[in-house]
Amino acid sequence: MSGGEPVAEERTMEFRDEEIFEKLPGQEVRVGNIGKAIGALWDQGPLESGEAPSEFRASQMNLVIHFGRATTAAEAREKFAVALRFSQRYPCRIIALCPDPRTPEEFMLRAKVYGQCYVGKSRREMACCEAIILAYPKESKDFLENQVSILLEGDLPVYYWIHKFTSAAKVPDYFGFLSQCKRVIYDSGIENRDFEKLPWPKGTQVRDMVYARLLPVRQMIGQFMSSFTPEAIVDSLEGARLRAPESHAALVRVLGEWIEKRLDGCRAAVEGEAKLPEIEYVLQNEQDSDGKMCFCLHYGNDQHLRWLADLENQKATIEAKFDGVERELPMPLEFLSPAKELGEAFFF
Repeated sequence: MSGGEPVAEERTMEFRDEEIFEKLPGQEVRVGNIGKAIGALWDQGPLESGEAPSEFRASQMNLVIHFGRATTAAEAREKFAVALRFSQRYPCRIIALCPDPRTPEEFMLRAKVYGQCYVGKSRREMACCEAIILAYPKESKDFLENQVSILLEGDLPVYYWIHKFTSAAKVPDYFGFLSQCKRVIYDSGIENRDFEKLPWPKGTQVRDMVYARLLPVRQMIGQFMSSFTPEAIVDSLEGARLRAPESHAALVRVLGEWIEKRLDGCRAAVEGEAKLPEIEYVLQNEQDSDGKMCFCLHYGNDQHLRWLADLENQKATIEAKFDGVERELPMPLEFLSPAKELGEAFFF
């Protein structure tokens, strides 16, 4: 815990830490026997189809989920379930790291192993994944990194998911390991904004899950705007506004940053130096909110472009008026599901 936090909060975090390992599924084993236990998961008799489960175990990657000390047991179970759904499409070895409030003098590591197979429309579409869950004592960074390195599937890329660290200042403790990961992801809607300012190791690819979550929205707005020329979009542009409930603040911020880049791309494509207005951000408290998320471009020549999303009913409409011609396109409002969001954040 960082200095200055109240004692009551420290105790709350410790209770959560202990719950994480206990509440995640799996069979507890001795750390020295993890390899044998993993092998035993697949060393079973043949299935009805005549094949053994091991024939469907073909990991493509390692997925490390690092739960921070602010994670509750319920959140850990939810994120672990997301990783399992992700593994249906991208078979992987999952390693879940669960902090424990005790010190290395009290214990070193506790471990669980877990395996699960998924059957698709036919038995040939079966995929099997495995997970190793580690509870580690606080202040054991070097030992933890060494142990995780031993448990990774050799010669396969490592993807790292950070969830609910109590402080961004804790992340650099693991830079030595993170520099070896193909990609690191975090959720700026959950983590401290200081994550964006961290001096990540050179070559480390870091992605924000909020940006991935917005993929369908970005596609919808981007495809609609691409039907107009860059000149039409930036000429006489007087104002830009994003409005949403406070609960969607992270989505508004990330969407706004993306829109700014798109507008700047239009400006760069137009000869001359068109001055673009800054985006106005309006966050409504829940009592005053109408449950809508809205993005608008206002022009000085009776033109406009507006995207309006009904968050409750999951509907959206994008409309525009350029050169006296009005267009409107209604469609469902979609954000990526958590499992698809992982794939988008990791691979794109």
